[in-house]
Amino acid sequence: MIQKKTNMFRTIINILLLIFICFNLIVTGHYLRNYILIKDDTLMPPSDFVHQDNIYVYSDHFLVNLSGYNIIWSRFKDSGSMKPILHKGHNAVEIIPKSIGDIHLGDIISYMPTHEESEISYIHRVVEINYDQNGTYFIVQGDNNDIPDPERVRFKQIVGKVVAIIY
Repeated sequence: MIQKKTNMFRTIINILLLIFICFNLIVTGHYLRNYILIKDDTLMPPSDFVHQDNIYVYSDHFLVNLSGYNIIWSRFKDSGSMKPILHKGHNAVEIIPKSIGDIHLGDIISYMPTHEESEISYIHRVVEINYDQNGTYFIVQGDNNDIPDPERVRFKQIVGKVVAIIY
C-alpha cells in the first residue's frame, strides 16, 4: 500500500516536472522568437505589408493601394533617433493598424508615450513583442539609440505603422 502511494506520488511529481519543463521551453522559445538580436549593426526589416500587386507605377506618378486601412501622411522632426532611415523633412505613409496582428518585429511604428503630456508621437522600430498580465506589449527602439525606450507600448498607444517612406 505504501509502495503504491509512493509510486503514485513519484508519477505525479514527474508529470508536474514535465509540465514545468514544457512550459518553460514554450515560454523561452516564444520569447526568443519575439526578440530581435541586433548583431553587426543589422536590424530586422519591417514586415512586407504592401504586396507588389498593390503597387502601380506610371511614367509620371505611382499609386499604392492600401484599401481597407485608414492612411496617415507623416513628417518627422530631427531627433536623430531613426537616422539614417528617417530624417527631418522626410515623408512617410502610415496605416492605422486594426489589430495587434498588424504589428510585427522590425516594423516602424509611431506611438504616443504615456510618460509625457505631449501631442507629438514617437516613431521607433519594434524590437520585442511580449505579454504580461495586461496583455501584449511592444518594446521599441530608435535605430540610432543604444537602448530601447523605457516603456512598454500597448496597442492602444500606437498611432500608425510606416508602410512607405518617401525621400
